Amino acid sequence: MAGKADSEQESESCRLNPLPQPENKTEPDESALCVEASEPDTIPDSTLQVVGESFYVSRHHLALQSPYFRALFFGCGVESNKRHVEIKGVELQYFKVLMEYSKTHKLDLKRENVLGILETADFLQLERPRLLCCKFLERELHLTNCLGMMAYAWQLGCTHLYTAARQVALTHFSAVSSQEDFLRLSKETLADLLASDDLAIFRDDQALEATMHWVSSDPKREEHFLELIELVRPESLSLPFLSKLLTQMKSSDPRARLISNAKCSFQDFICDFYFWIWYFYAQKINLLRLQV
Repeated sequence: MAGKADSEQESESCRLNPLPQPENKTEPDESALCVEASEPDTIPDSTLQVVGESFYVSRHHLALQSPYFRALFFGCGVESNKRHVEIKGVELQYFKVLMEYSKTHKLDLKRENVLGILETADFLQLERPRLLCCKFLERELHLTNCLGMMAYAWQLGCTHLYTAARQVALTHFSAVSSQEDFLRLSKETLADLLASDDLAIFRDDQALEATMHWVSSDPKREEHFLELIELVRPESLSLPFLSKLLTQMKSSDPRARLISNAKCSFQDFICDFYFWIWYFYAQKINLLRLQV
């Protein structure tokens, strides 16, 4: 009998406590948040400690807003049986802002604090503040910060922010390709931009020039050159640019080595270019003949 009682007690200690249905993580709804905020179950019953400062919170109220707190307070961990829990890995100033938001649903975002709040909200899995931070950063996007924001959004998994930053980069490709952040792009990211139908360039001169600029900045990238120039459309290159490019093959320009090392493939690329020139003029002659 004693063994049976011990086993029942052990299974009882790891049983999840009952909790109201959590909110939808994908896209929190304003009305749902208002309903949750009006629940009577908001009386503080636990203490969270961050960098020596204590916060009196309602376990159920926080658990409804975050899977992190749901697991912390109602999971099988030792913290679920404690009324005083220390949270590490977050900065006090941003945690304080988010705890205030959990009560008032008002978030005071500024350029100085938005990144810190976003990272803390991401750590605590507070989806609504995270979404608000991303929306704020979308409004701050500019051609001078879009590439850095692309990398930042990708790292945090902020899909909408990444898409918005990518669109700015595609729209202002000629300008962003001359920035330092452009040289920090991964090969996959650059290929994604070059292959996009939304790439806003008048001619592919700019695409090929940007590709050579990116590759020549690091000798290890030379192996990617042929793969990347396949994304450039030969028919969209201009004759003056191509003449300049062929001249560079005999100069001391660092990009001349790229062309020389890829000579065979580049000759095929040039042949494709001349084919499209011939095709264009053949079509134009046929059209003139029809008009006559």
